[in-house]
Amino acid sequence: MAGITNLQRKRYFSLLRKLGYNKEQGNALVYEFSDNKTTSVSKGSTMTYLEMASLLHHLSEFTNDYQPTNSQQLNTMRKKMLFLGYQLGMDVVMGQNKATDLHNKKRSSINYFQVNQWCMSKRCTIPKALNDYTTEELAKVISQFEIVTKTELARWEL
Repeated sequence: MAGITNLQRKRYFSLLRKLGYNKEQGNALVYEFSDNKTTSVSKGSTMTYLEMASLLHHLSEFTNDYQPTNSQQLNTMRKKMLFLGYQLGMDVVMGQNKATDLHNKKRSSINYFQVNQWCMSKRCTIPKALNDYTTEELAKVISQFEIVTKTELARWEL
């Protein structure tokens, strides 16, 4: 396993200062995240790169500069699309639907299927499956889907 990098070490001390932790508190965190192997982050430390990455992620969650990972962002954005689908009633099968097996599925599966179908249709600016979008693409698609949802809900309120 690779050891701690200098960049990780600098980030660790920067986060400790930012959070107001003293040396003993920092050592206790290192001890916990290194599976009780060491309390030191010096060059000869037995703490691995991945253990330090986990510790840095933990510490950064308590600061204002916490940045979620790309997969976390994508999952949050997909959930937003599914929520908008629920608002539009895409979790209910109505009338003649091409996929007749949807009648036996759970509402969440129906909603996912319907939202995914909309994403792949010509009505969507970037036609792809919901799980194939990048963060930037999905942001554009969400904006478009929000407009569609707002328009449809306004029509229903009359």
